This record gives sequence, C-alpha cells and structure tokens, in this order.
Amino acid sequence: MAADPGARAPRPGGLPVRRTPPLGLLGLLIALLLIRLPFRVLLRVVRWTSRHWCRYEATGAQGAAALAAVRQAAARHPGRAACLETSLASLTLLALRRRLTWCIGTAADPLRFHAWIETAAGPVMAADEQGIDAFRRI
Repeated sequence: MAADPGARAPRPGGLPVRRTPPLGLLGLLIALLLIRLPFRVLLRVVRWTSRHWCRYEATGAQGAAALAAVRQAAARHPGRAACLETSLASLTLLALRRRLTWCIGTAADPLRFHAWIETAAGPVMAADEQGIDAFRRI
C-alpha cells in the first residue's frame, strides 16, 4: 500500500508536524515590514487600504481563521510578534477582499496597550487571549 502524499510525517515523539499556513506567513512578513513605517504613515496605509480594496465585511470565522494562521506563523518567528504585529498581520491577510477593523486601545490600571481586530460582530480574539473590556479604543 502506497503512503498518502498529503500525510504529515510524525515527529520523534509521535506528534504530527504542523505546517505553517503560507498566507499566515505572508501576512506576518508584510506586517513586519509595515510596522517599520512611521505610525501616522502606517495608519494612512491601513485606512486607504480599507477604503479602496476591502469590498466585503469579514465574518468572525474569517477573522478567527486569519488570526490563527498568523499566530501559527508568529510562533515560528524568532523576533517579536505580539498583539500589534499579529493584529496588523491578520488585517493584512484579509485586506485584499475582506474588511476588518484594526483597533488599538489603552488601559490606565496600570498603563497598558493592546491591539486587536474586530468584525461587524465584535472583537476577534485567540482562545488564550483575555477579554478587552479593560481597554479603551483610541
């Protein structure tokens, strides 16, 4: 019997090897390049892209899938890929066809910052992410 060409080879511990989604990696790489721009320029690029390229609102499931793909790629990235980078990468991943809202917020107790994405249905968060109720959008 021939081996299935789509099957993943097991690791030495018996767990299957997970492949990084190529679009998640592409979104992360684009976000890591965009994040180097001055922040006001970055905001202009995000707004322009949202107005001119994004034809449809993204659903919660599409936002969650984009975030999961980006977080999987970020887990293999040797540098920093925190909330700002992953939210921007998720936005970038869906930017050609779907519209997401990129949110940045602050909390005063203690002074903290957080970035996330939202759809019309509400915020999109990873399973291990805490709620954003303490943050005020800016």
